[in-house]
Amino acid sequence: MELLITIVLSASLLLISYQDFKDRAVWWWLFPLVMIMGVGKGWSPDDYFISIGFNLGFLLIQWLGLSLYFSVKHREWTNIIDRQLGLGDVLLLLGLATVFSPINFLLFYIVSIVFSLIIAIAFGWHKQGKTIPLAGLQAICWIIVLGIEWAFNISFLSTDLVTLI
Repeated sequence: MELLITIVLSASLLLISYQDFKDRAVWWWLFPLVMIMGVGKGWSPDDYFISIGFNLGFLLIQWLGLSLYFSVKHREWTNIIDRQLGLGDVLLLLGLATVFSPINFLLFYIVSIVFSLIIAIAFGWHKQGKTIPLAGLQAICWIIVLGIEWAFNISFLSTDLVTLI
């Protein structure tokens, strides 16, 4: 069953990535599907909801901090969704919050943001005034993580992986 979930999740992430790069718009129903597959993949009765709560709390603090920064910068309240972040970026991050332990979520978040910045700079998107397809790039990173989990038979929901890094 877990292999089927991983296949559906990977296919959904590939579609998100493709659409984000091609059209800068993603079919809305892919995000609930990714979230359901993420919950199906990561579900464990132990500390699962505590992990999700921490991850969602981190994202909320991050988004509030960004909103505050841009609000001060523009001298009016600024909603960062659809200006600095696309709704797809937010929805994908909510899905990501369901499949990682807190420390692995923070590591994934940082690595995927740095990866996205490197790609944006390499392709010169910032000079061309183009937006960064963050959801698409983070979906690619997630596919890589799924491949690592499958190849090495590990789970990034476990905090034990910190000792392996």
